[in-house]
Formats: sequence, C-alpha cells, structure tokens
Amino acid sequence: MKIMISVGTMTQGGAERVVCLLAQEMVKRGHEVELLLYYDRPVFYAVDPRVRVTVDEQVIGRKNVLRHILWRRNYIRRQRPDVVISFLAPFNMVNIVAMMGLKTPLIVSDRNDPHCAEGWVYRKAKDFLYRFADALVVQSENNRNYFCRTIRRKTDVIYNPIDLGEYQGCALRRPKEKKIVTVGRVIPQKRPLMILDAFRNLSEEFPEHRLAFYGEGDMREEVLRAAEAYGLRERVELPGAVTDVFERISTAELFVMASDYEGMSNALLEAMCMGLPVVSTKVSGAVDVIRDGENGLLVDCGSEKGLTDAMRRMLRDEALREGCARKAAELAGELEIGRITDEWMACVEKTRRKKGM
Repeated sequence: MKIMISVGTMTQGGAERVVCLLAQEMVKRGHEVELLLYYDRPVFYAVDPRVRVTVDEQVIGRKNVLRHILWRRNYIRRQRPDVVISFLAPFNMVNIVAMMGLKTPLIVSDRNDPHCAEGWVYRKAKDFLYRFADALVVQSENNRNYFCRTIRRKTDVIYNPIDLGEYQGCALRRPKEKKIVTVGRVIPQKRPLMILDAFRNLSEEFPEHRLAFYGEGDMREEVLRAAEAYGLRERVELPGAVTDVFERISTAELFVMASDYEGMSNALLEAMCMGLPVVSTKVSGAVDVIRDGENGLLVDCGSEKGLTDAMRRMLRDEALREGCARKAAELAGELEIGRITDEWMACVEKTRRKKGM
C-alpha cells in the first residue's frame, strides 16, 4: 500500500515522534511510505531511510497558504497514494481543503485536547472542516466526545505508540539520583513556572534534590531568571532538547507534568513505560492511563498546592514510588508499536472500504 503521512515538520514534538515510529513500522511491513512536510526545518527525529520525504517549501518556497494548498492538491493527485494520513490541526485543515473532491481517502489526526487548544474562531473553523475528512483519529475518549455526532461516528481512539527498546522498564533497575525531571517544550501550556514553584516549596525539605527541564521553548530564560531569584539556580537545569533524554531521566526519582491541556503526552507515556513514578495534572491522556495512587498521582490543573503535595507525597514515600513505578511500566504492553500500528492499519482499511477503494 502507498501511504502518505503529512505533518508540519520533523522537529521535536509528540506528533512528530508518533509519525516517525509509525512510518518506520509501516515500511517494515512492506508498505511504501512518504512523509509530506509543510515547513523546511531541521529534522530532530531520525527518519527510516526507506521513507521518502518531500517538503513543500523546498519545492515552492515560503509561499502563502493558498499556494501550499494548490501545490499539494496537484502533488497528491499525481502521486496517487492509497491513503493520506494528516497530523496536527493546522495541517489537517490545509489537507482537507487541498483534497476536496479527490478520490484518495484522508484520515486526519487531532493531537491536542480540542476543548481548549485553540481560540474560538479557529476551533469552529476546524470543527466545520473536519466534517469533510473521511476519518478522524484522536487519543482519548475525552477528545472524541468533544466533536458533534457526525464527526464522532467516523472517529477512532488510538493511543500513541511507545518504542523504548532497551530503555523499556530500565528505570526499575537503575540506581536513583535525587533528581526530579520534566520533559516537554518550555512554554506556557506546560506550566514550567508552576513546576519550579512547587520545587521551591519543597526545596528546604529536600535540600539535595535537583530539578531538570528537558526541552526547548520561549519560557526558558524566564525559568532561569525565576530560579536565580529563588536562590535555586545551582539546583535547576535546562539542558534543552537532547537526543539521549531516556538515558538522562532513567535515574530520576520522579517525573512531573503540569500541563494545562494535552492530547496524550508522549513524554508522560515514555516515562511510565520506563518505570518512573509520575505526577501529572488531570489532562486528557493522563487521566486515561494513570490510576491515581496505583501507577501515578493526579492533581488538578493549575493547582500549585496540589502539585507540591503530590510531589512531597512521592518523595517521602519510597514504597509508593516503587509501587507506582512497577505498575506504570506495565503500560508498555498496551502501547507496543506493533499493536498500535495494527490499529492504524485497521482504521486505514475501514476508511478505504467506506470510500469504495
């Protein structure tokens, strides 16, 4: 089967990680896979050399959206893929408009919580255009239930695949450092300052612990300035986006996520599958996989006190940390790349049948 997967870039991000894993597994199964990227940006994730990569901007330059839409329509018509799978709402909308009237089935995948990820006008435009996609894939029932009945009828819930290789369960076996970690972009959505504030609240009780943020983002300097103001600069690290993140976080005592909203966080899933004890806000995705007090702790979004209390509880209670870590690692079986790819291929076949292919 000839499969075209569309996404904005292959820079660091959860959707990009999923695209990389799916493309790799699909070519292993003998499918012909092409990545169609919108922007010409540096590649963070290593793409399987058998996967063809085409970049709009390398062909047409930095043109306006209409130029991209017209070029994509003609390109997809010429390439005649058996299916196009599109990731991320802005590019989903571009592809829906570009492919209107074409026979090629289009599956769009919304990767964030549709309740709160965008402004009202943008959200309404997206909700309208999604009616014209042949199928929609989301990451949780919460996200599926946002949409109207017409869209829900053609929506599948598919979790993110996780492929850790040698790092699966590794945190259960490694000696621990007095280190708290978080992985993700350093942006307002992820609430890095709330994590820092919770760490400050605990800093006297746990004077040997350090806090590390792995990821890039616009708030990096603001976090550094706040750490300096709190007198914690020597205990707070912001190494940026690193390629050996699994190695670096595997010895941490605790993984923390404080997002205001998510689709389903790859970083959280990977931390759990590694066997790290986790504390997360009650965002979409986290509430689907974390059983509070059993394989992690959940706290209310925006609650600095709740985050502080949950982190304190984990750090004080070694038995709780170890129990949650063991249970969290069991999630890896549900998210194995082969199993998730099977679900994607079932969605592709179902969509093609409905399209009369």
